[in-house]
Amino acid sequence: MKKVRISLFALILALFFVISQSQQGFSLESPAPKPALPLLKPQILPEVKEKPQSTGTLSNHIKSYQQPYLSVYMAALSALSNNLTIVSYDSAKGVIKARARGGEELFILVASFQNNLTKVRITPADGIYDIPLDVINGIFEGIKVELAHK
Repeated sequence: MKKVRISLFALILALFFVISQSQQGFSLESPAPKPALPLLKPQILPEVKEKPQSTGTLSNHIKSYQQPYLSVYMAALSALSNNLTIVSYDSAKGVIKARARGGEELFILVASFQNNLTKVRITPADGIYDIPLDVINGIFEGIKVELAHK
């Protein structure tokens, strides 16, 4: 009896297949190939600017000075005003914001750790560390020169 049921099931399945194919148009040929992907229009890519020299590690952005906080803060303001545009400053918080000639904004933090130990940290205001190392070193050197004059 099982053989009859399987055969009956196979017959119904075959009949269903023939009916469905006749409604769609039965063909033994392979289906038409799918069209190729549409051609993409050429795009003009923006110019890629060369990245400046890497600023390396965070230690390249921090410098310690064996001077009191106020002396280092004033030296930093003086050094920055020689080569950069000072946007704002707050001596109570030790914050200086400046703009380089290339338009990059810098965030300078002057912090006292002991009576005669003050650290200066220079970071980009936008958080993207693409400021050339020579700009950062130039600021630190300028602070050192200003401190030597006092």
